[in-house]
Amino acid sequence: MGKLVKFRERKLLMFSKIIEDYPLLIEFLETESDMDESELETLPNEMQLFFRNILILPRLLG
Repeated sequence: MGKLVKFRERKLLMFSKIIEDYPLLIEFLETESDMDESELETLPNEMQLFFRNILILPRLLG
């Protein structure tokens, strides 16, 4: 499995408006940028849903 948040995705999120609604996500991106997709289950439920629906699903469909 690959990284949970790829470098390009991380940069886009850090400078987007949507991230202002997710303070936990801001903290995650600043500290845990090397986390693998296999470690997704260790995150809080809200963050798991965000990653599954916003980041991982579009990768699979694309």
